[in-house]
Amino acid sequence: MLCRRIALALSCAALIGFMIPACTKSSTPVTPTPATPIPTPASSPTPAAAFSCPLPPSHKDDPNACYVGRPTLGPQMNSAIDTVIATRPELFNLQEVIGGNPRVLDRDAYWKAVKVELEKQGVCTIIEKEELAVKVTNAYNEQWNLYTSAGFVRRKYVTTCEPSWF
Repeated sequence: MLCRRIALALSCAALIGFMIPACTKSSTPVTPTPATPIPTPASSPTPAAAFSCPLPPSHKDDPNACYVGRPTLGPQMNSAIDTVIATRPELFNLQEVIGGNPRVLDRDAYWKAVKVELEKQGVCTIIEKEELAVKVTNAYNEQWNLYTSAGFVRRKYVTTCEPSWF
């Protein structure tokens, strides 16, 4: 009988041991933390359609037969270069300047950015090895040098070709 009482006492103690923690916990219901919603990625802006020169191709018998004349596309060229310097500072070392023009850090990206800005103004362009050919009519085109051999921005008119060679 003593064994039965000990077994009963141990059973009761074990049962009470399990129930005490349950009785001492707060009776406030636990509200689960809502899951943080995963943001829907923003759609990328649709890239602008590539510029297509509205002028038909032109042809010049001798594309090298050009002359130094009076440039007419200087305002568009300066505006394009100024816009690129202002909106794409990563292409330049703005602390290193010669004649008000900064050092170019990425020549190809600089030329392409100027081309895009000119095209926004309706100017037809072709990037050549050392010059940028520009036109707004097939009557002529101008050749511009945009980069010095030392690696700085240049705004130099070179020649005019009549009629336009491109």
